[in-house]
Amino acid sequence: MALLLIIPGAVAAIPLSIFYYLWIGRRVAPRVAWLPIPVGMTVVAGWVVAPWLALLGIVWLMA
Repeated sequence: MALLLIIPGAVAAIPLSIFYYLWIGRRVAPRVAWLPIPVGMTVVAGWVVAPWLALLGIVWLMA
């Protein structure tokens, strides 16, 4: 059952992540550029990891 979610999720994540990372680069990164580098990088990293954690949570719940 988990494989049925992992395979389509992985296939869909590739194009979605490209657009998502472009969106982060255009919208999020300029807004945190004034912060010290470690803080700004942490904020951007949170935006990057959020969809992957959500996908992992869905797979974990369904498994």
